[in-house]
Amino acid sequence: MSIAETSKSVYFSKIKGKLEVSQERVVLDCLRRFQNSMSAREISTATGIELSSVARTLNNIKKAPEVLEVFKAKCRVTDVRVQHYRLSDVDERGQKKLF
Repeated sequence: MSIAETSKSVYFSKIKGKLEVSQERVVLDCLRRFQNSMSAREISTATGIELSSVARTLNNIKKAPEVLEVFKAKCRVTDVRVQHYRLSDVDERGQKKLF
């Protein structure tokens, strides 16, 4: 195995996976902390993660039941109509569901 192949192997097996998991955790923590629907840009602004990385992370985690696409509305950052996301255990008013 060449050095380039070894470097790629280590990157994909050790580094890339951990980075994606930590970004998922940061995005979920952000949604949990604000407890209301947010656009990808708002999440990016709140977390400091690049917008493209937030979009990729949302695409990965919205396949699981944790994150829901709730509605399209104007983004509070850009004033453009975009998709908003929230955690599935929080209702539209930002309150935790009891049942």
